[in-house]
Amino acid sequence: MSIQNIIIEGRIIPMAILTIVLAILVIARFKSHSWVKYIGIGALVISIFLATCTFISASATIVGLDDSVSVSQTAWTSVHTAGIDMAYGLLIYLVSLIFRGQLKSKKRK
Repeated sequence: MSIQNIIIEGRIIPMAILTIVLAILVIARFKSHSWVKYIGIGALVISIFLATCTFISASATIVGLDDSVSVSQTAWTSVHTAGIDMAYGLLIYLVSLIFRGQLKSKKRK
């Protein structure tokens, strides 16, 4: 599975939002060290919000389905999409923790 497919399956707009947060995190790592923690937590919160929106949208879709469409397929697709959003947000949070550790070790020296 390529990165391009993962971004498409995670939906373009949510993945773009999280990518912008990642870019801001990288810039903050070099410019404003105190913001690294909050940007990482923000990425985590945004990914939880996006996953919740995915589940709400899927539940509204499932309620309106007729018998010709598989409910389990629709539910699995929403779980898959929400999982991609959450994984990307957690990855950004992990990067922020690594940056914070590096910055703390620099301050100690």
